[in-house]
Amino acid sequence: MDEESTSVGLGAHADFSWLTLVLQDSVPALEVLNQDGLWVDAPPQPGTFVCNVGQYLERQSNGKFPATVHRVRNRTGNQRYSLPFFLTMDPDVDLEVLDCCVDPGEKPRFESINVGDLYIRRVLPARRKHPTSIKFSGVPQEELKYEMLLS
Repeated sequence: MDEESTSVGLGAHADFSWLTLVLQDSVPALEVLNQDGLWVDAPPQPGTFVCNVGQYLERQSNGKFPATVHRVRNRTGNQRYSLPFFLTMDPDVDLEVLDCCVDPGEKPRFESINVGDLYIRRVLPARRKHPTSIKFSGVPQEELKYEMLLS
């Protein structure tokens, strides 16, 4: 059994937002994957927020600001509380690499895509047992559209 499955928390992921601010209580549990592929603690600091770069900002910055891969592993046995604030974008907006983030001679690493469509193509497959995922399970991922949720 790996160590991630032996603690209470949330598995490794990068937030599906532009930016996430997290206010933690005093129980240590948040870990961040560093550039060397090692998990490092992000211990609570009174009066501060943890700021995680989300997948939308990674795309808009052409990868200059990589999304923060993190996980929560509470190995203390104590209850832990945190308050996240997810800054996201309107689902009707097209997410494009910003010109200022493309160096001369460089091409954008990410295609322009509608935020709502990108969201639905990532979220539904990750939650296969959710009623909405089941409803659209026969639709190829590249054909999933945000507007389908509104009908």
